[in-house]
Amino acid sequence: MTRMMLRDYINLALSAPSGYMLWILVTSGAEGKVASLGLDYGAGKSTFGLNLLKTEVYAGNWERVKQNCVGAYWEFEDVLDRGALGVYMDDMQATLGKDKSNSPEIKALAYYLTTVRPYVKVWIASAPDRNMICSSFRMLFHFEVVIARRGKYEVQQLKKYLDFKKAERRKKYTYKGEGYFLPLPPAIQTWYEAWRDQKNRMIRAQLQAFKGIKRLHLERLTAPEKDLLSHIQTVGFVRYETLHEKDQSHVALKLKRRGWLEVDRGKRFMLSEQAEDILFGES
Repeated sequence: MTRMMLRDYINLALSAPSGYMLWILVTSGAEGKVASLGLDYGAGKSTFGLNLLKTEVYAGNWERVKQNCVGAYWEFEDVLDRGALGVYMDDMQATLGKDKSNSPEIKALAYYLTTVRPYVKVWIASAPDRNMICSSFRMLFHFEVVIARRGKYEVQQLKKYLDFKKAERRKKYTYKGEGYFLPLPPAIQTWYEAWRDQKNRMIRAQLQAFKGIKRLHLERLTAPEKDLLSHIQTVGFVRYETLHEKDQSHVALKLKRRGWLEVDRGKRFMLSEQAEDILFGES
């Protein structure tokens, strides 16, 4: 039997009578057979993944590639609704990282995706290292493409073997060749950078680590607000009763809601720690 390469498996998934479903992970952090720089970021994973989708799945049609790129797992639903020959997911670890390994919802999603062969044939995703992906998704992949350095790659196939003595499955990587890849065309590179920025901001908006953080912007303060802050900065604190008598309590309460002021048990308004950093830094 002729040795099958990655391209052959992709063609088989796309053209077999009933079709197959294939999962391909592109990484760069771990070294395989080819000597590698071992760089997690900036090695060219996205460039390879996009080129692979364009060349082997969409016959050179970049517009189809653009339509079938996702940046977060919740975008899978739209792809499944319309169906696609292939999908590329950028930076899978951003929303399907190792921290999701014990999430029942993510586990259920991974198992569900084993049933979607009629809707998507080829899944390509990038991540710095396979161990950065949650375990339920890590097990879906059939191939790992390792980017040794920008422009150079190797292919490893993850094969499973039955161990009759131990009644379990053994897994083994099988080397499937190496090659070179080109940079993205300038217009596609420009599109990708804008697309990546959009997805990055979308994911950032969902991060719980940023929830509840109040960002203070000095240039957005009104003149009365600046005057009150300057006064408190000078005297240390102002009591609520004093502010009420001067008809400034509404200004102080607004500044408190926005994170500029804090109130102690004695109803004394004082600068928040972040406000002190900004105002005394401006002095």
